[in-house]
Amino acid sequence: MASDGAELIVADIDAARVNEVVTRHNARATDPVSIHGAEVDVYAPCALGAVINDQTVPKIRATVVAGAANNQLAEDPHGQALRERGILYAPDYVINAGGIINISYEFGGYDSDRARQHTGRIYDLLLEFF
Repeated sequence: MASDGAELIVADIDAARVNEVVTRHNARATDPVSIHGAEVDVYAPCALGAVINDQTVPKIRATVVAGAANNQLAEDPHGQALRERGILYAPDYVINAGGIINISYEFGGYDSDRARQHTGRIYDLLLEFF
């Protein structure tokens, strides 16, 4: 269970990692092939691209898709399909931007405060995007 009492559902092709998360966080394991259809608030694809496609879009039950996998959409129209279903989609290239932004501050002397300030604007960018 999450700290707010919500159920955590985890899927991965690595059974050992799934077992670790299940044990550590009292999560429930499910099949990686069908995770997109789980009844969850947030679906977070974080390793496989093109998981939002013609077959999965109609089955997604989450209200938000926000994962770190690159190229989550198999094709650009799938983003519009999510929108038409009332599903908020946070593009991977926006929510992953913090790593690249942070690295950019490593050149010429690292300034952690400036890096944090810059990455903190991702939130505002997402709001503008939505």
